[in-house]
Amino acid sequence: MSAKAEALYDLYDCGRLDGRYSTSELMVMLGIRHRTMIPHYSVTGVLYRKRYLFERVDDEPISKTLAAEWDKTRKQILKQFT
Repeated sequence: MSAKAEALYDLYDCGRLDGRYSTSELMVMLGIRHRTMIPHYSVTGVLYRKRYLFERVDDEPISKTLAAEWDKTRKQILKQFT
């Protein structure tokens, strides 16, 4: 049995696309304590902290090049919070 991949969300900050992040990354970046808050805000379309909009990204295959670029960028972002 394989583990299900974590959902990805496009994060909009005051209407501008900030990037694509996993639930765990958004929790760390925005100080969200409960994992269920992100899908809730995404489904309802309500802004989190009257500023952030989460849009769930459907699972779609990505190229190895894009996956490598994503991993590099993700690690740079996570470094800022550790």
